[in-house]
Amino acid sequence: MIGNGRLPLAILFLLLLSLACSAKSGTGSSDDCLARTSIDFDAWLNCKILQVAKVQATVRNTSNQVEVPSVAGNATSLVDQTAAPNLVGLAMNLAGLSSKSVGTSPGGTGASANNGVSGSVTTTAYALYAAATQHDPLDPAFYSAHTDLRRFSFTAGRDNTSGSVSTNANQQNPLLFGSKIVILNWRDATASHNSKKLAGMSEGLARTAVGNTSIAKEVQDYLYAQLGKPPESLFDFLTRVLSGASLSATIAGLTQDQEDQISRIISRKIDPLVALRTETDRVIRAIRNAEQLSLTFDSKVGFGSTANDYRTGVAFDGGLTDWCNLTLNATFDYTDNKNVIPNAYGGRVAIQSTILMNHSNALGPTRPVLLSTALEAKWLTKALPTYTGQFKLTIPLFNGVSLPLSVSVANRTSLINEKNVYGNFGISIDLARLLVKQ
Repeated sequence: MIGNGRLPLAILFLLLLSLACSAKSGTGSSDDCLARTSIDFDAWLNCKILQVAKVQATVRNTSNQVEVPSVAGNATSLVDQTAAPNLVGLAMNLAGLSSKSVGTSPGGTGASANNGVSGSVTTTAYALYAAATQHDPLDPAFYSAHTDLRRFSFTAGRDNTSGSVSTNANQQNPLLFGSKIVILNWRDATASHNSKKLAGMSEGLARTAVGNTSIAKEVQDYLYAQLGKPPESLFDFLTRVLSGASLSATIAGLTQDQEDQISRIISRKIDPLVALRTETDRVIRAIRNAEQLSLTFDSKVGFGSTANDYRTGVAFDGGLTDWCNLTLNATFDYTDNKNVIPNAYGGRVAIQSTILMNHSNALGPTRPVLLSTALEAKWLTKALPTYTGQFKLTIPLFNGVSLPLSVSVANRTSLINEKNVYGNFGISIDLARLLVKQ
């Protein structure tokens, strides 16, 4: 049994440890476009395009879990995914409907409202480090240089009391605490594992003479408007500022706002650019569908007579196709009932297939529509096996904000040995998707 006061302290300790280890150990691959013995405008722009593509590919990954953890009483998902949002994820599970009256007498019938509201906040060690150093977390160079910090994530929230063993009207809603460590982060485009794959992408960009594309022209026009000296012509400006030895000095002198605007120019035009590059398309798709493995821990810490629930195990993601992802959970569950009811413990296995309904190009849509089918099996002591199936539709409201809707069917509940049908819906916000430069 883990005391209520010790659990938050343990999570805080893990947070500080992960920050220290990651910041010290380092940081994955870095693409410093100035760290070259010689550079020209096309080479610099190719490097900037590659940096932005890495950020876009990683941020748009649909296997980043924004929703409330599955340990919550009215979670919209049966399955926890391997990765957390890159920066901050905000989730709220709103009222749902159940065919059984949870927490009342077993003879109750008819649909009942799941009136409680669950909410959670998930962040990464990377987001905390960026905030501590007051650096733009979506700056492509900074993002690429601190890959390992995104392996560590932490969740805190509050669950509603629906489904609780206790019926005490004065009980408080339990707290949610969790952490996740990504062991295999092969879906992060900035990870060192993907360096060789992306080397071919960089060479492909160089071969296609990016300097002749509309991106190069728009970047040159922008720099001319910012740094030109009228009545100097564009040709004279390019010769004076963006060629030869003066180019490095010009790039080094760009302000953060100017760097951000160049990234926005690239972001607006990068989708068709990536789609037109066969090698680039193949590499990004391979990264998005790569295997990913995490160690997970989630808990629901109750007050008074409200039970404590603990869940720890592994989560695995693997791409079946470009538009279909498979997620597996294998966990050990433990319930501390804190009363005359015996504690329960045992194993849990859950599997989910997620179909991306509006797949378009290698980077993926900015507003993904997801259709998921999940199955969960739990075998706990002092209870009959529980099997649950779920259908879920995740609808994007706009960039970074989604509406998950789920309908689940269970052969029994924790209190009633009868079939239960219930639905849940909520709101989830992925800050990185919301803020990424478009």
